Amino acid sequence: MTSNWTGLRKKYAIDSIKRIVKKREDKAMNGEEESFGSDFLGLLLKAHHDTNDIQRISVDDLADECKSFYFVRQENTVSVTRRVEKDVRLGKLIVPFIIPSSDYIPAKVELIIPSLALHHEPESWGQDAQLFKPERFSDGVAKATNNNIATFLPFGMGPRICVGLNFATIEAKIALSMILQRYSFTLSPGYVHMPLKHMTLSPQHAWSSSNATLTVNCED
Repeated sequence: MTSNWTGLRKKYAIDSIKRIVKKREDKAMNGEEESFGSDFLGLLLKAHHDTNDIQRISVDDLADECKSFYFVRQENTVSVTRRVEKDVRLGKLIVPFIIPSSDYIPAKVELIIPSLALHHEPESWGQDAQLFKPERFSDGVAKATNNNIATFLPFGMGPRICVGLNFATIEAKIALSMILQRYSFTLSPGYVHMPLKHMTLSPQHAWSSSNATLTVNCED
């Protein structure tokens, strides 16, 4: 049942992409638009109409290139979004820092917000703040942080929020969607959970052929 449903979803995605492609193509061919466009789809359409037989791509190739981007924007990737949000939250715990006697900060002093500490604050995230729970983001960041969104700062906030927020999030979702279409992963029985906590989380015992901690299974 699951495989049939997955197949139907993929067919629906490909059909939808082909309709979008034809609509863009028709506008250019009918003179409604001067070109196919300068975005990713436009570049693919130019490749599809390339006069060089070697460089030309088929409609199926074009649709396949767009497939991952299509799935990333669908509601069924909400679980992937939750995992991305979870990954940028968890990180190194830092020791408490208190300014003695006052909160006065002299001029020209750089102030660093301890975002990693905020991401582990039980008052905002609950007593399970250390647990891997992507579902905590099911109803949005405000609900996950007990209506204190300032405690979720993977990219900062306000008018000077990191300009790479949307790009990094979409990039992570695209990478995951492309990987999960072709591979599955299982931990080896001898795996020992010892993450290194710096700017991001990383395994202390990196994967090697002699001491495998991760098994990769090709789905193709």
